[in-house]
Amino acid sequence: MCIVMGADTALNSQPAASPGRWLQLDKRLIEGRLTTIEIFMRRLFTCILFTAFVSCDHGNSSINANANDSVDPEISDNKDIAGSWTMCATSSNGLAIQKNVCPTIIFIGNGSGYVEMGSEITEHFIWTLKKSILEVNYESKSSDQTFPDTTYIANFSRENGSRLLTLNHGSYQCYLR
Repeated sequence: MCIVMGADTALNSQPAASPGRWLQLDKRLIEGRLTTIEIFMRRLFTCILFTAFVSCDHGNSSINANANDSVDPEISDNKDIAGSWTMCATSSNGLAIQKNVCPTIIFIGNGSGYVEMGSEITEHFIWTLKKSILEVNYESKSSDQTFPDTTYIANFSRENGSRLLTLNHGSYQCYLR
């Protein structure tokens, strides 16, 4: 609580860091006698704190994709696909390609999905998976698609304790972890 100081103690007679100054400011706040600059500084500090707390949540609450998402049986007969995957390697015609920046592929249980590069969503797609046949179709056609929208054969496996999804289309393969 506040400690009441003597009436002869002026606000500026103590060093700025002393506890008496802060207690006197609190007393003035309770009594409603703060100056305009003191009110402005308190509001600014409150806004900064509020912004810091709000900006800490970088997750998108409308798209919450994780490995435990329920998958609509009309979309997929394999719930293992739902969640977040990184694609750091592909191969085409026997030539393996290791990516420097690995896109994150998100399969959501409702049949939609998106590709993230860093923290930016770059592509949206829809998908279905039935009997190891994965169909991927992009909402907007672009030449810069992470993996072409087509039909893939999906193979789920485990390697070194982590899950691995291999997508095959002819001589093209994507490796997702």
